[in-house]
Amino acid sequence: MVCTLAAVVLLMGADLEVLDNGAIRVEMDPATLCVRYAGFADGANFVEPLAVEEGENGDPGGLQAHVLGPAACALGPAEVAARGEDRLLLRGPENENGLTAELELTLLGKDRFRYKARLRSEREGVGPCAWRVIMRARPDSTFRVPRDGGVEMRSLAGTGTLRPYVVQSVRYWLMPVPPTGRATEVLLGAFTPAVQTEREAGLWTRRVMLMPRSAERVPQQSTFLCLLDTPTHSYGAALQSPWQKVAPGEPLVFTEEWTFDRRGPG
Repeated sequence: MVCTLAAVVLLMGADLEVLDNGAIRVEMDPATLCVRYAGFADGANFVEPLAVEEGENGDPGGLQAHVLGPAACALGPAEVAARGEDRLLLRGPENENGLTAELELTLLGKDRFRYKARLRSEREGVGPCAWRVIMRARPDSTFRVPRDGGVEMRSLAGTGTLRPYVVQSVRYWLMPVPPTGRATEVLLGAFTPAVQTEREAGLWTRRVMLMPRSAERVPQQSTFLCLLDTPTHSYGAALQSPWQKVAPGEPLVFTEEWTFDRRGPG
């Protein structure tokens, strides 16, 4: 599988960095560079973090950024390079390929948030590399991909058909979590700038801020990936960047903007 969300094991005693404006809240674990909470400040979390015993190399769930390609590297543990009331900058260690990863998290307003991943190198022509930012969904969620502009959903692995995993409505491709039929390492993809995660509390929209002109240079030719695996209860939605070589002064930057829309009063 090109995209996994292993159901392993809350980081016990983890020191989390928190951005909270009273309306939305994001919690980040610098040790793993994992977002363990993304949602409304009153307790409605859109991601599912997993418990990992201290010292174990397990999957922390939540939302994580991964570097793809021959120069792929572990991103953490990271240090807090800058901290403000509405901004957090985390910087990981330089790896054996000369790559250094940074994550910049910014509260933009009452219901908006920016997640920026940056990969730097002091060496010439490292890569090509790509960013993949994948979230693990809670089992009462629905992924929605707007069909604006003729966006098509494709089966990439684990199934030859979209049914029963995808429901086509007038405006959206809908993927219930868990799926309505048993899924074993099902991977779906689309070339689209946005994915929405719907829960009872409201809607979380993730949007790629600089959409590539074509799908040709994007892994799987899909900026959006959906992973559905019933045996491990792993259900994820990823956004990813095009391939790019990284060089001095030419970082690989991938930016998402998030909006949180509450359902009903609030």
